[in-house]
Amino acid sequence: MFVYHVERDIEHRYISVFDALESLENPRPWAPHVSRNTMPGEDTTTPRICVAGSIEECFMGCTLSPFLRCCANVLGMSRYAGPNGEAYPIIVNTFDVDNPYAPSAYEVPDAPYTGELWLVEESIPIRRELLWLTPDAIEAYGQKEYPHEVWPEWEDFYIVNHVNLLTTEEVMRMKLNHPWLNRQGHTLDSRRNASLFWSRELRCLADVWRKVA
Repeated sequence: MFVYHVERDIEHRYISVFDALESLENPRPWAPHVSRNTMPGEDTTTPRICVAGSIEECFMGCTLSPFLRCCANVLGMSRYAGPNGEAYPIIVNTFDVDNPYAPSAYEVPDAPYTGELWLVEESIPIRRELLWLTPDAIEAYGQKEYPHEVWPEWEDFYIVNHVNLLTTEEVMRMKLNHPWLNRQGHTLDSRRNASLFWSRELRCLADVWRKVA
């Protein structure tokens, strides 16, 4: 079966968009590890690669907090969304595995709701894709009844119905803004549209797009 892992905040993990694109070509083995961002009550001893059966479940497992700029269509979160005309990069990793481990609620309290799965052995993605989120990319709604007996802070939990993803070619043709695209706009983790310093020495896709478009 195919399972997925979403890499976010990649602007801080790669020097430039070209380094990110280069990383897609020859996927390296991933070693299981224990995340530093475990939720209260989650297993903190078992090394694993956290994956899910859909992109939407990946976002639910992360919670929407890292994707606030993409929640224009999410009730109660639209005030955090980025301005129209921006786009934010993520990398979607696809693994082809036979029997991913399904953690219990004792191991991951929200796993029965998010669909989180674990790969507990070293694994290599069969595909890595650089894709883009717009400010209205996420469609989600909050639960009417919160399972307080599982996690007392589940008021922040949303069911994600759909995540609209754009290719790099699509965002370039739509002339959307992001430092990696045209040195304009903001990164995914920007808050309150704070101004962004971006080195003019770093190439962006617009520098080469004119030559091939």
